Amino acid sequence: DRQHGREEAFEVSVTPLPEAFTPLPVSVRLELLIAGQTIRDAPMPPSIGLARTIRWDGADSYGRRLVGPARGYLRVGYEFDLAYRAAPDGDTSFGRAPSSGA
Repeated sequence: DRQHGREEAFEVSVTPLPEAFTPLPVSVRLELLIAGQTIRDAPMPPSIGLARTIRWDGADSYGRRLVGPARGYLRVGYEFDLAYRAAPDGDTSFGRAPSSGA
């Protein structure tokens, strides 16, 4: 585990879209928070079932090599197109409670 060049221990593979969901996002972002570092992957187009790997250099935020296991957090973010819609003529929609059907 401590041999230089062994990098399998410093990568995480994730499938951000394991199955289809609606609506499909415009892009997917991965972010790894580990040892005081935040590693952001480039946004990628959505692909169902496509695995993505994010790598860490094995060092803390000061560049010191860590020995032993480190706990990290992986964030997966989905970006969607936003669409504003106009309210019907003569009607207001801001601050209005949804109809309950009662």
